[in-house]
Amino acid sequence: MRYFLARTDLTPLIYLPKVLVTLTIPIMLSVHGRVNRGFVIGVSIVALAFMWGVLNLSSIDQVLFGLWVLVPLIYGLLVATFVLDNPSAYKRIFMFLFAITALGVLLNPLLHYPWVGETLDIGGVSVEVSRKWSTFGIDRYAGFSSASFDAASQLLVFAIWLVTTLRSKLYKFLLWMVAGAGITLTTSKGPLVTYLLITLFFISGALYRYRKSWRQLWTIVLSAIATMMMLLPLSTLLVRYDLRINSYTGKLLFASFGDRLEWMWPDSLKLLKEPWQWIVGIGLGGIGAPQQYFDLTKYLAADNLFVYLCVDFGILIAIMLIVAIIYVVTKNTSYSTNQYQLVFAIVLATISYGVVSNVIENPVLVLFAAMALTVSRSRRMHLMNKHMHIHLDTNK
Repeated sequence: MRYFLARTDLTPLIYLPKVLVTLTIPIMLSVHGRVNRGFVIGVSIVALAFMWGVLNLSSIDQVLFGLWVLVPLIYGLLVATFVLDNPSAYKRIFMFLFAITALGVLLNPLLHYPWVGETLDIGGVSVEVSRKWSTFGIDRYAGFSSASFDAASQLLVFAIWLVTTLRSKLYKFLLWMVAGAGITLTTSKGPLVTYLLITLFFISGALYRYRKSWRQLWTIVLSAIATMMMLLPLSTLLVRYDLRINSYTGKLLFASFGDRLEWMWPDSLKLLKEPWQWIVGIGLGGIGAPQQYFDLTKYLAADNLFVYLCVDFGILIAIMLIVAIIYVVTKNTSYSTNQYQLVFAIVLATISYGVVSNVIENPVLVLFAAMALTVSRSRRMHLMNKHMHIHLDTNK
């Protein structure tokens, strides 16, 4: 769509899907009237960060773009009630999306896609159609996505949904293998490590029959990864890392991680110049894509979920959000085994990939993570509403 619209006068239509999602939010609010607690809390935090960004940052456009980035997250908080209560109802949709994503990546080594490396201009801003890049001479295939890591995370999330909702073990196995092949072709190391970790999660669950001890073990694993996600970047403020990697394999596997330790994480955290900014952040749009378009000289991708949240919202909110999502997924007992696998796998993907990615700017992954964050409250509301409807029908 981006490639062909760039050759017409309809270029702004590339944003139509996100505009429709944005418009859906007030429509749903007006139709249904009631919202879950997670949505209220999330919107309140975003609103405060938006107002602070307007006061603290030099460009209102940068703050507005920061809000634009968070639209999938806000939408996910709102629709959790309707989606995660009956995930099997969405199997066909996600099978279709998975097939498109997988086909695009798997055919990429055989076909030359004309949109790879192309850019388009919207309002004087250059936007990538699909990124052309490689790692030590190895092409990173993006298929029909704007970047290889986007394709990898899409494959991962869609596959998680299907594996936890399909009944056929054969279909589950084949689909998961296809996802692994596609993620490998993208050469995105973060999603690939996450894929292997979730593979272990699924296999161990089947072997131990999803016992309470198995859930407790994976709660410990998830908490350990979340702790590492927070402590590693903070350690760069005290320790000056200098990874000297000489072998080709070592560079292929760890060079980008070394860059994060040596300059990305410490430089990103140094955007918090004053001690009090560690408490309140610097406001919405203070890091990542909003910088890329409106403050390029200071642009930093964060490459870590905790770092991104720290800069925008402050360290207290960052820690609270990470602890909250772990608490919700591990303490809820109202959903079935399949729902537990779905929600936990999404959270595991978010936290583990969040070690090396800001996640927030990944619309598909952050959408599903937002739904997982509100699933506990959503199910209670759904059950309460269902009981009320039954009671009204009985009276009628």
